[in-house]
Amino acid sequence: MHGAAVVVDDEAAAGPLLIAFVQTAADPDTLAGRLWEHARTTLPASSVPQEFIVVDSFPSTVSHKTDYLALERLARRHRTRRAEAAGADPCGGD
Repeated sequence: MHGAAVVVDDEAAAGPLLIAFVQTAADPDTLAGRLWEHARTTLPASSVPQEFIVVDSFPSTVSHKTDYLALERLARRHRTRRAEAAGADPCGGD
């Protein structure tokens, strides 16, 4: 793992979601499950991310710091795409 960043997606219909972004060259299909299991066994339940998203790189600000606002937007887009693929309303409506 090369890096990690966590944001809160507070626009989710179910309430705030803790989303972890991970930058790695490892297989994303197996990594998310391993990270979730590690977090679940080592962190308090309220600190365990509901989702891990593997990214190639983190967006950065003009001062070369991680752009957390961009990560929040990415989390929302990711949630919307997943909901649409599942045939659900990403906003939580009927």
